[in-house]
Amino acid sequence: MRGRNQEPGDDLYRSAPLHGMFELAYERASWEAHLEWIWADSQYRVSDLQNEQTTPGYGILNLRVARTFADALRVEAGLENLPGKLYADHLGGVNRVAGGDLPVGQRIPSAARFAYVSLDWEF
Repeated sequence: MRGRNQEPGDDLYRSAPLHGMFELAYERASWEAHLEWIWADSQYRVSDLQNEQTTPGYGILNLRVARTFADALRVEAGLENLPGKLYADHLGGVNRVAGGDLPVGQRIPSAARFAYVSLDWEF
């Protein structure tokens, strides 16, 4: 995506690239499964005045399954970022603190692969 600031003739600061999500969902009785593909295009039209960095595109897969018991208890388990891809969302932020693991000015990476389990109980 592109936005222009006409006065200095520069690209707009912090403009998100084209991005989206596709999901395949399966539900049967008390079971459900979801496979998500989240993607973003590269962003190379960045603000020179703000010293903004470009970002490459990315795509990640998420998987989750759930089961509902007696309409009151729901258990869900998921695995996010299945390929374990190292990526940074264009609007995710930039490190501004010296002395840390990331150099000042480097994009803050998004979450790596992780798993979770949740329990919902309605009463």
